[in-house]
Amino acid sequence: VGQILMADFLQRATDLWGDIPYTQAFKGNESKNAAFDTQESIYAQIFDLLNSGIGEIEAGDAGASVPGDDDYIYSGDMDKWKMLAHALKVRSFIHLVKVNPAYYDSVINEIPNAFAGNEDNAVVPFSGSSVNSSNPTFQFNDQRGDITYDGYLQTLLQDAGDPRFNVYYKANKNEELGSFYGAETSPVPLMTFYELKFIEAEAQFQKGNKDAAALAYNEAVKANLKYTLQNDTTYAASVKKVAGDITLNDIMTQKYIALFLRAETWTDWRRTGIPNLTATSGNVTGGVIPRALIYPSKEIRYNSNTPTGR
Repeated sequence: VGQILMADFLQRATDLWGDIPYTQAFKGNESKNAAFDTQESIYAQIFDLLNSGIGEIEAGDAGASVPGDDDYIYSGDMDKWKMLAHALKVRSFIHLVKVNPAYYDSVINEIPNAFAGNEDNAVVPFSGSSVNSSNPTFQFNDQRGDITYDGYLQTLLQDAGDPRFNVYYKANKNEELGSFYGAETSPVPLMTFYELKFIEAEAQFQKGNKDAAALAYNEAVKANLKYTLQNDTTYAASVKKVAGDITLNDIMTQKYIALFLRAETWTDWRRTGIPNLTATSGNVTGGVIPRALIYPSKEIRYNSNTPTGR
């Protein structure tokens, strides 16, 4: 479990910053000036961690250190942890397709080992009983409240009559989050079946398998509508696709909608250019959408190995 979660965290960190400390990190005072591992080497570590985690689960554990009620995601169901590891491998493969298109095949081959439905989703629950046990997005908005939730996505949902608009935003206060994702007790999805199916749809489409792409896309849309409690069959029918009319834009746009508040949408945009976003002229970045985060000021100040340039 620890290796699988570390792989997930490493992936999120390298996707946000690029090169990050890892092999020389976690050593206390010895790692104050930890070297930054390249993103290529971090991805190699991700696959090593996931494969090792899968191997240890399959080997079993005769000892007493088996997760149970202290496992807030799967309550000790190791079969589901193994499926999550395979799902995270799928996500990693799709991130690398611009480096090597052969990873589309890796995606397709890995899919059967991963999630079979929404019941397998990796979701972190929050009780909301205290500040520290509240949903992190709620905490951000409650403590800072310096951003609004409007713009491209809101217009996209409104124009399409998308039922998720009423889930994502508060009624009559469209710039604020709705209770599904923005309440103290809102769970946070780490990896989901619908994300997996959108990845499958993209891979199948790029391999020229339009029937399989449309099937995976339609399953993904339905799974996300079900997850967000908006099981709207009319809307699902309106965006349904077949081999003859499905496009990459269809797949990535619906994935963009489904992965609301997830950084994965930014990674997808950087990979594909979909959706077609334009930075506002008053943006602090000078009208350009950033493609990586700036390293934290404390890292720049205290770690002499921090890369320069941003």
